[in-house]
Amino acid sequence: MASIEIDQLQRKMQSAVEDMMNRIDKIALRSMQRSAFLCAADCCSNVNDSSISAQNCVDRCQQPVISSQRVVETEINDLQSRLARAAAQCQDRVKDKYSLTDNSNQSAAIRDMEQCMTSAANDILNNLPNIEKRILHNLKK
Repeated sequence: MASIEIDQLQRKMQSAVEDMMNRIDKIALRSMQRSAFLCAADCCSNVNDSSISAQNCVDRCQQPVISSQRVVETEINDLQSRLARAAAQCQDRVKDKYSLTDNSNQSAAIRDMEQCMTSAANDILNNLPNIEKRILHNLKK
């Protein structure tokens, strides 16, 4: 089922997610990382602090970045799960519609699978702006 349509769909999905991630990085993550690095540098400026104290300070500075990474990872994992569930549903529909022993319907089954996956992927692509808003909202918390 590695047809040209499915390959194009995968590239379109990957490109859309990469674009979304780049926007999230520019809007929220990069400034958060910059702040964490500057904070960590300040932690190391006081030579009178113990190494444990300095490390604890650095760890505190990194917490917002770590929390933000979890938010993004959770949403991306959810997106991947949606895609996997959609693919499984499409496979089930095609399996139920076409007999496994009847190879004469193979091209129709492939076409139905491609149409189902295209529809599911387009639904997910259309929902990416909502996912992006949710990520940005959760990053501001």
